[in-house]
Amino acid sequence: MILHIRFFHKKHHLILYFFNQSSKSFYKLILFKKYLITKLSFILSYFYLQYV
Repeated sequence: MILHIRFFHKKHHLILYFFNQSSKSFYKLILFKKYLITKLSFILSYFYLQYV
């Protein structure tokens, strides 16, 4: 029983660690997406104004 709890505890730490890492990368991804979207919209509006 004690072994099981210890194992679970280790697992929990691993899960937390992975969650932490993934949330950081997820946040970066969101920032990158926002950056890309603003860039794309800027370029699209520029072309739109050129051709209209």
